[in-house]
Amino acid sequence: MQATEQALADLLQEGYAPENIAVLSLRGLANSQIAGDKGPSRLAGLAVRRQTGFDAAGQAQWSGGPLLVDSVFRFKGQAADAVVITEVDFAELGPRERRRLFVALTRARLQVALVTSDRAAGVMRGKLGG
Repeated sequence: MQATEQALADLLQEGYAPENIAVLSLRGLANSQIAGDKGPSRLAGLAVRRQTGFDAAGQAQWSGGPLLVDSVFRFKGQAADAVVITEVDFAELGPRERRRLFVALTRARLQVALVTSDRAAGVMRGKLGG
């Protein structure tokens, strides 16, 4: 949570408006501590906007707040100027993980911040030769 808030604070300091930032979990809603139903109502001091359900007509209902928090998969096909990809954790960088990262990384128009576990960071460094 702290690393996600720091990445978000860095983007805000660089001049990105909260409405132009998306915080996306790679874990999915059911397993996410950030994007799930029980996720925080504020991140880096900003109220979050997350889907809360559907109305009788089937239209998505959202909580108030300028900062969008969602899962990568629900955000598929959309983009934001800046994206924080959070809750990235895997033991290997196989085809499935590569596809998931590709989808996540391509949601950002201008800048992306990647918040990973130490384990995932080590796996990526090993694959990238760093």
